[in-house]
Amino acid sequence: MEYRNSPRIAAPEGRLDEVIDDAAPRPRLRRLNFVTAPRHIDMTRVILAGLTLLSIVIVGLYLGTHAFRSALDLLRRQPQYQLGFHEIKLKHDPPIWFRGGTASFLKQVRATAGESEVLPLLELEKGRIERDFKVFPWVDDVRRIEYPPGGIEVDLAYKIPVAVIPFRRGAQIVVDAHGHVLPSEDIDPKTLTALVKIMGTPDVPLVPSVENPPGKTWKSGAAGALGARQDRAVVGAAKLAGFLDRPDRRQEAEVLPALRIVTIITNEDRGLFVLNAEDTNILWGGAPGDEGAKEPSAEAKWQILRKWAKDAGGRSLPSGDFWKFSPSDRASWELTAVRTSPRKETARDGSGS
Repeated sequence: MEYRNSPRIAAPEGRLDEVIDDAAPRPRLRRLNFVTAPRHIDMTRVILAGLTLLSIVIVGLYLGTHAFRSALDLLRRQPQYQLGFHEIKLKHDPPIWFRGGTASFLKQVRATAGESEVLPLLELEKGRIERDFKVFPWVDDVRRIEYPPGGIEVDLAYKIPVAVIPFRRGAQIVVDAHGHVLPSEDIDPKTLTALVKIMGTPDVPLVPSVENPPGKTWKSGAAGALGARQDRAVVGAAKLAGFLDRPDRRQEAEVLPALRIVTIITNEDRGLFVLNAEDTNILWGGAPGDEGAKEPSAEAKWQILRKWAKDAGGRSLPSGDFWKFSPSDRASWELTAVRTSPRKETARDGSGS
């Protein structure tokens, strides 16, 4: 005899009536509202915290700066970043007539500028080396400064002595073409050609100032307007001496004594007179660049002087007479002789006839 179980009836939506109870509803999530109680800011704590943070920053910056400076000082003290002033290279050595050569020159530059013996290459201020050299009386211009690795090279234009102003008891002042006073003790006379003398007239001699510091323009010790006129006259004479000192003119003067100017005389009324190696007096007139409107230029005067020195048959004149540049009938200029007298001047042609 067989026993069979009756088949089960499936519930709707695939659920088993005996397994799942639909009576219990599905739970829902509820929103929780958090209520925060208001909090008050403690300003004392905020200020203390800020000050603490600021202190930390300041201390950090100080320590960092100190460490950086210490590292820089250590680097600066390294031999490759230091240069002795005497080790500066001059692109052109001082002229041969400067006593002591380059070593003495650099030593005097450093002493005059008050510079230290050792230069820190890593912290040289802009223009420092240029100022050191410009204050030295023998430096006319600092053309260029170069900084090759581990060194300094300076290109200089030197002041050249062109004239001497003699005074009583053997005293004298040496000047360049700008009338700047130069230290005569630095000059070796054995290696320098004879300098042109600048003198006043017997009636109005040149009077030097008590102080004529090297590197500055010559100053007269005469009072008032006379001192100002002598200042201008000496500067003009120095310009003329510099004009005559050009190498090509010096070479010509070595061949023709009539071109060799030995003295320049300042005259209050007429300008500059020049006395050559033949003891001939010539009225030159205005200094180069300062000529009057009815006066030839310095270059034109030199060319006239060259021709006169080669062609003139009789250049010697009695004492008191002189030569001067005069316009000729051919709309040019020539040297004519002037004979002085208490009442008048008469001129004769420079041909010597």
